[in-house]
Amino acid sequence: MYYNLVRIHASLRVTLAIAAGVTDKVWEIADIVALIEANEAERPMVRGAYRKKLNLMQLRTFSDAQIKEFMRLHLTKYPDAVERMHFVMKHPFRDNHDEIYRNRREMRDTAKQLAFFHAHAKAIPKERLVHGTDGYYHANYDISADVIAYVANMLGPIGSYEIEE
Repeated sequence: MYYNLVRIHASLRVTLAIAAGVTDKVWEIADIVALIEANEAERPMVRGAYRKKLNLMQLRTFSDAQIKEFMRLHLTKYPDAVERMHFVMKHPFRDNHDEIYRNRREMRDTAKQLAFFHAHAKAIPKERLVHGTDGYYHANYDISADVIAYVANMLGPIGSYEIEE
C-alpha cells in the first residue's frame, strides 16, 4: 500500500494510485494505519477451533481383531519383534536402517500368510495404485503403518517415553 499510495514516483511526480485514478490525494502512513484499524474494528475477532491431537489408532485400515491376529502370528515366528520395534522408536537418531528393513520384511512375510491381507490387497481401487505397482505394494504399507501404530501405542503417547541417543 505504501508503494502505491504514499511513495511519489520519480518520473511521474505523483503516486501510482493518483496516476491510475484510484485516488486524488497523496496518502500519509497515518491514513493507511487508520484504514486498517477501522477494518479490524468492524469485524469481531473470531477464534478458530483448537487443533485436535492426532490419534494414529483412529487412522487404521485394519480392525483390532485383524491386527491382534497378525501380532499373534508375527510374535510366534519372531518373538523379539516388538522389542526391536520399540528400540527403533526409542532411538530415532541412530542408524537404524537395517533394523527397520528387517522389521518391514518380517511384517511382509507374516502378512502374506493372512487371508484378510490378500482380500485387502485385491480390494484396493485402481486409482490408488501408483504406476507400476499392484495392490500388494499398498497393502504392505497399510499393514506396516497399522502395526507400527499399534506397537507405538504400547509405548504410550509420543513424548511420554524417553528418547535415547
